[in-house]
Amino acid sequence: MWRALVLALFTGCAFQPGGGDPDAGDDDPDAPGPDPDASETCTSAAAWLDTCALPPPGPGLTLGAAGTYTYDTDDGELRNPSNTMVPHTSVVVVTPTGDVRVIVADNLVLAAASTLRATGDLPLAIVTRGDLTVAGVIDVGRGGAGARTGLACGDHAGQPGAANTGGGAGGGGGGLGATGASGGVGNSDGATMAEPGKGGAALGPPAGPVGGCPGGGGGEGEDPGGAGGRGGGAIYLISSTFVDITGAVDAGGEGGHGGTEAMSGNGDAGGGGGGSGGLIAIDAARIVANGAITANGGGGGEGSGGGQAGNDGQPGQRATTAALGGTGGSVSGSAGSAGGALDSPTGAEASAAEQGGGGGGGGGAGIIIFRSPMIGLGTIISPAPT
Repeated sequence: MWRALVLALFTGCAFQPGGGDPDAGDDDPDAPGPDPDASETCTSAAAWLDTCALPPPGPGLTLGAAGTYTYDTDDGELRNPSNTMVPHTSVVVVTPTGDVRVIVADNLVLAAASTLRATGDLPLAIVTRGDLTVAGVIDVGRGGAGARTGLACGDHAGQPGAANTGGGAGGGGGGLGATGASGGVGNSDGATMAEPGKGGAALGPPAGPVGGCPGGGGGEGEDPGGAGGRGGGAIYLISSTFVDITGAVDAGGEGGHGGTEAMSGNGDAGGGGGGSGGLIAIDAARIVANGAITANGGGGGEGSGGGQAGNDGQPGQRATTAALGGTGGSVSGSAGSAGGALDSPTGAEASAAEQGGGGGGGGGAGIIIFRSPMIGLGTIISPAPT
């Protein structure tokens, strides 16, 4: 459920303490007025980081060239489509869930023909004193900024499928806002079946910006299983006025990779599980959204078999529809399953393979959080905001 939050301007003052009526001296020259030496008080405009402690915002930042701007949250380098450095103000701050790279600007405009692709270990936050306008695409999906490793995710990551020369099992999908799905059984008509990887667990309400989790790798058959899909990253948008989204903000998970097939042999390898969707959080006085805000899970990869490799699952879609699992590439491997999205946030479980490798499980949907009123017509939001 969307929650309205009354926010003070993070770069200004909520009030001046220690003073009386500022107009009192107009009528009575002896009446006390505001204390000019009183310290100003700032109220943070965000729930997960103290915007009052940020450096002064840099000048307005317009990303208007056609093509893809790249941003590395680890070194803070912003490059335009011609690979030229773009000056800006940024700082690394500590949040309840770890360090976050913060771009601080007076205002920011991402033009319709432009994409901002952010990668790196740290989640990305963009903080503006004025409007934050997204007519293009902010992309932290498929292993983008803040996406976590299986080790960092623990039981939220999908587990790998078991190996079996008669048919490896599919890997489980990653979890975040919803659970990932189990992969498909491998060699289900054999004397010994290959156990599928379990899906990753869902995360409760996060304490700060946190990225998505990867799917588990497919089990080895005669050839290696497909790699699990990477989770979506984490993006945190903060404005003291409003966030205007007519383009897209995407933190979708990557599709699991299909089981491999050597030039000779039957492959019989499991497909990788889909990565979970990541996190999109918005703190603003108002959100105006007429575009797409998505953090969907990736589809599972198809198992290999019968002399053919499996196909990869789809990445989380910039739509309310689920990413499809890989299918159609293998003769005897089973298809991967769909990732989580609006109507079904939990990833779908993959079916067993009688012969060949099992398909990968779908990644669970991520998390979308709005801490402001929202006005939107025709807006695509998936999964549902919490």
